[in-house]
Amino acid sequence: MNNELLDALLEISALKDELANSNAILDIVPAMIFINEAWFEGEIYQTMNVYANKYAHEQTGWTREACDKMGPDFGRKVIHPDDYEVAQHSFDFLCSPENIGKEYSGPYRYKFANGEYGWGIGSVRVLKPLDNSGHRQFVNILVPVTEAMHLNNQIMELIAENLRMGKQHLTKKISPAEMRVLKLVGQGLENTEIAEKLRLAERTITTHKSNIMKKLGLHSSAALVIFTTQNGIM
Repeated sequence: MNNELLDALLEISALKDELANSNAILDIVPAMIFINEAWFEGEIYQTMNVYANKYAHEQTGWTREACDKMGPDFGRKVIHPDDYEVAQHSFDFLCSPENIGKEYSGPYRYKFANGEYGWGIGSVRVLKPLDNSGHRQFVNILVPVTEAMHLNNQIMELIAENLRMGKQHLTKKISPAEMRVLKLVGQGLENTEIAEKLRLAERTITTHKSNIMKKLGLHSSAALVIFTTQNGIM
């Protein structure tokens, strides 16, 4: 074996090792990585997947064989119909001369192999033009956010519940006379109307409202009305 052939074999071996390492890294990245070929066939936008990392296959349930079988219908079958225009817009945006080298980002829904949909935030960039016919190869990095959205909703619900419980605790500081005033505030009555209904001086109603706001940590009559609505005090 001559030296040139040996050097070539060593170089090929090194490239294989480098490729294996790169694939190993791509497979453990917590994001779905797709390389898609896209083009317009008349007015129909076509998208064909040529690569997906292991994480993408595991998250969606789509096998390599299933992706290949979809052919140019990959985008239409995987992206939610209501969001497919986003993919078309990204193609138009990234193929414009003034947007060379830029990326297109946005949320959209993608389909799992079981037929359900999940939300993701995708970032797309042109990898390379394939030929003069308008075919482009894109890399799309998609981060799933469905679980994060659910978690965020749960956190917001928990915060709201804690605030509600805290406000309920504050209402215990309100005297029976102040509570009668607060209920009428919740009904939308003005000071003069509350005074007339309770047969008290308007100045007394003003004093009661001032004391109530201090106890609840509120700073305006509008905030007091919102408080009664949120806590069902009417």
